[in-house]
Amino acid sequence: MAPSGNRELFLEDQFRQFRAVSTEFVQSLATRADFTTDGAGKGAPRVNLGLVRSIFGKWTIDILVLFHTETQLGFGELKKALPGISSRVLSSKLKRLEGMGLVRREVLSTHPPRVNYALTERGLTVTRLGEPVLLFLRVSQGLYVDPGRASRSGGARSPDSGNHR
Repeated sequence: MAPSGNRELFLEDQFRQFRAVSTEFVQSLATRADFTTDGAGKGAPRVNLGLVRSIFGKWTIDILVLFHTETQLGFGELKKALPGISSRVLSSKLKRLEGMGLVRREVLSTHPPRVNYALTERGLTVTRLGEPVLLFLRVSQGLYVDPGRASRSGGARSPDSGNHR
């Protein structure tokens, strides 16, 4: 691990390296498929925007984050973990995620019937791919615990702790 004084530079360098690897990965995929259109005349920016809106729309990202940290959740558990969401909206979002192949629904043979939801392999991939983005945003905002400073000052860095650009 990098010395405490160089930690920010170390983390930034790690993300630069990740960006380079990610760019190579995207370029290798582009040699095997055309991602500039959807085959129906819509260009990549329009297709990408539609995907981003469906995945990162209101409540959807909240649901995916919950599933990323919990292996499976029942409908009631989800509703309780998402204060303010209505049953109708939660049901609609879960059906959409299930239709996209990101979430699986399992009806349990209990009385009364109970339904559990969990990430599919595809859903787990989506949440794992999102982790570097979240980590980068946390690092760039200083929202992480610096082990060297935590032992001296007792905690996490806050957005107001400096080192921002």
